[in-house]
Amino acid sequence: MPLNINNVLIDIAEANSAYMITKNGKRKIPIVLNDAKILIFAGIKLKIRPPEELILQKLYIGRKTDIKDAKSILSKNKIDTKYLKRRATEIKIWNMLQERLKISV
Repeated sequence: MPLNINNVLIDIAEANSAYMITKNGKRKIPIVLNDAKILIFAGIKLKIRPPEELILQKLYIGRKTDIKDAKSILSKNKIDTKYLKRRATEIKIWNMLQERLKISV
C-alpha cells in the first residue's frame, strides 16, 4: 500500500537484506542498493533504486501487473541498457527480459 506524503503516493519497500522474497516465498530476488540515490522528501531520507533494478525486480516476480509495470518504467525512463543486460545476465533472466520486454542490446 502506498504512503501518502503531501498528496504524493509513494510505494515504499523496506530492504533489510540482500534479497526480497516473493509473496509465495518460492523465489529470492537479489536487490541492489549500492546504486541507490539518496533523496530527502518531506524530511524523510529515502534510497531510490535505479529504474533498471526496478524493471528487473518486476520481471523476476513475473505477474501480469509486474510485466505491465516493467514496460511502463522502460518507456518512461532513460535506461542504461548495458547495465540492464549485465544485471539481467547475473540473475539469469536476460532471455526472459528479451522475450517479455522486447529488449535487445
